[in-house]
Amino acid sequence: MFSLFMHELLNRQTGAALFCVFVCSTLAWLLLGTPLSGVEEADLFLVHARNFVNGNGFVFHIGSQPFEGVFSLLWLWVCSFVYMLTYTAEAPLFLLNLLFGIITVYVCLQRCTQKPAFLLLLCSAPAWFAWCQLALEDSGLWCLLLTLSVLAVSERRTSQAVWMLPLLVLNRPEAILWSCWLLVVLFLGLGLDRGWRVAMRAVFRPLLVFGIVWAAMVRFWIRHSDVLVLRGSGSSASHGLEVDLGAGIFYMLGYLFSNPAVLLVVLVFGWACAREIARKRGLSRPLTVGLCLLPALGFPLLAADDHFRAFRFYQPLWPLLCLVSAWAMPLLYGRLSRFWRRLSPIALFAAAWMIFALSGSLREDFSRAHKGREQGAVLERMFAKHEQPPGVAVMTAGPVRYTYSGEVYDLAGLAVAERGFVSGGEGTATKRIPFDPEIFQGWQPDILIENYSGSVEKAVIDGLLSERKFREHYVKGELWYNSQIFFAYFSRDFINGLEDGHYVFNQDLQYALEMEERADSFIELPAGVSGGTGDHWNAAQSILSYPVRW
Repeated sequence: MFSLFMHELLNRQTGAALFCVFVCSTLAWLLLGTPLSGVEEADLFLVHARNFVNGNGFVFHIGSQPFEGVFSLLWLWVCSFVYMLTYTAEAPLFLLNLLFGIITVYVCLQRCTQKPAFLLLLCSAPAWFAWCQLALEDSGLWCLLLTLSVLAVSERRTSQAVWMLPLLVLNRPEAILWSCWLLVVLFLGLGLDRGWRVAMRAVFRPLLVFGIVWAAMVRFWIRHSDVLVLRGSGSSASHGLEVDLGAGIFYMLGYLFSNPAVLLVVLVFGWACAREIARKRGLSRPLTVGLCLLPALGFPLLAADDHFRAFRFYQPLWPLLCLVSAWAMPLLYGRLSRFWRRLSPIALFAAAWMIFALSGSLREDFSRAHKGREQGAVLERMFAKHEQPPGVAVMTAGPVRYTYSGEVYDLAGLAVAERGFVSGGEGTATKRIPFDPEIFQGWQPDILIENYSGSVEKAVIDGLLSERKFREHYVKGELWYNSQIFFAYFSRDFINGLEDGHYVFNQDLQYALEMEERADSFIELPAGVSGGTGDHWNAAQSILSYPVRW
């Protein structure tokens, strides 16, 4: 009886969706090193949501400007609701993202005549499961809403478009432009099918509701943000609307060749759309889906400075790409010999997961977030008795702030990347990264943490080290408190102000020598330490280890 029940369950679309999403998400989780939290951007949402539930508003720091570094109101509300139910949000959010993924796969299976082909193609992209189920940011919700909206437009269902398009706008700011395009495609499809007058009447209601939500959202973002930023990511380093065609093309090509399954699906997708145009069948369902996804080519041009791996901007499109490709796959698959028909699915699936396992690039994004949480926890234990914990500047501001009660400044806010064709990451090219040192001087953080998170942070740190004020006021080394050890750049005033007998500071010898070798600067030696400019080794050796009181 049990075997019969399981057989019937697996034959159903719900069982197939549940099985594929759960198994592949678990496998991706294992290959990523079993992370217990999401990426660093997810912690930005969690910090805002936790402060809101505690009655402090949607702020990163109590009393600061609302919505710093977050962009998805809908996901922020979801995180806040989870925090109202439980203190730890990671496990509930993971289960919720699994549910979003299962629903997404289920609605695609309902419309797919080639279900095995669709499931095979979908499961051959491990990065989709990593970003849409494991990252704990809004990618899973965005994927579900986008899939439902595009399917509603392709099937001319205006009643579903009435409430789907506003949800898109609430989830991401760039959906304002994307929803406008979906309304245009819906109008064209209805006009070609039923006539233009009928199309105008049918589109009026979703257009009215969308217009009201659009006006409210624009007013909201203008009120709470200095600049209305349209971007495909919540990168806190964004500084407005910026188009870089070269970086966008580089980013898109990188995605195409990141996985053999991606290249195959995109080529079949394009061939299927071209075939529908040649057949002159009007706006058929595959062609409508292709038109709806056109904005996906443009938005990475506005935000190709994505410092995350595995091309997260394109991942939410994957189920729709697989759906159209699965529709057309039998036309190509039937031309293969029996040997290749049996071998190609296994080879495609195995190659995709082997590349994902060997690359390990996305694992760095999860490990960097985990390391940031650990650093924040160490700081919290070291300064738990301080009435005012020291201010910290770091590139991974979200994870550090998640476990640390003190003020945390985001170093990414100092950088404005000029993109080009010389790669500085996935789809990113950094010819030079200028930054404003006066912003850092205005912060005056007590501690600067160097996490080696990429070329942007390296450029910021190198720029700060070139500033005389920074070299005069900051020293690098280890701070000891009981069994806790923390290595960073520390303000000299902060080190001098710590309690005697509780903290011990060991200055980094190599850093001390490098600073002395700079002709335009000098290093202030602690009181009682003597050493001329010709005796660098003895001077640096004298300050290698000493109590905090200089």
